[in-house]
Amino acid sequence: YDRPHVQADPVGPKTGSNIIFGAVAAIALGLLLAVAREALDSRLRERKEAEEWFDAPIVGTLPKGMGGVSTGLGAGQDRRTATLDLLRARMQFTGAGINGPTILVAESGPDMGKSIVAANLGIALARGGKRVVVVDADIRRPRLHRSLGIDPKDRPGLVDVLEGHTEVEEALVPIEVPSSNGAGPTDVAGRLELLPSGSTPAPLSDVVTAEAVTKLTKRLLARADYLIFDSPPLSVAEAYPLAVRADNVLIVARRGRTTKDQAEWARDTLEEIGV
Repeated sequence: YDRPHVQADPVGPKTGSNIIFGAVAAIALGLLLAVAREALDSRLRERKEAEEWFDAPIVGTLPKGMGGVSTGLGAGQDRRTATLDLLRARMQFTGAGINGPTILVAESGPDMGKSIVAANLGIALARGGKRVVVVDADIRRPRLHRSLGIDPKDRPGLVDVLEGHTEVEEALVPIEVPSSNGAGPTDVAGRLELLPSGSTPAPLSDVVTAEAVTKLTKRLLARADYLIFDSPPLSVAEAYPLAVRADNVLIVARRGRTTKDQAEWARDTLEEIGV
């Protein structure tokens, strides 16, 4: 047997073995956490996911930093202008594009950038020689005027026209459209006008009705080639008459922010009203 004795070398800790074991355990735990995070993360990451979740074609992809209108000035602006011109071309000339002159720009969730997209799409169409009217129909939270760089404070707008207090021609605000090379509005063949949101009555659903929207659309299309509505949230009643009357509904989603639940909810909501 082994008689009691003093060991010459320490029996622990076994530093080398412990380091190897700890490293392996850390790698394994990290991989498990990464897999779990990916499985639980339902945010939009890829183009294929967007097409599947919305069950609709992707018309275009816009770059980050679309915080205002495209002026055509500077390298970054040149890229934005080219991207928006491509979006306009895809909407006009491809099978996934525009099916009529009326476009409703909605979003899959809050703060996805629909107002910025509506403003820049209007500018791109006007640059292409079209007469365009953009309507700020998000009456509760109007933002389209900010994206176009104007302040329509105390001006009549959409609500005033729908209630019959103002003629549509009096409420329209002309917008200077920069040319694609930044030379200014003189080189632009088209025309861009804004119909602001106007006052905020209560309840809005009594003002934004199917009949009122149809009448307004006919009047605006008499002076415009394209009519773009900046939509209220799809969760409120006044969005429904606009969606039903529109020839096209363009949904704005954001990579890394739009979730699968938001996309499917937007798709189901539109399908329920026959859009």
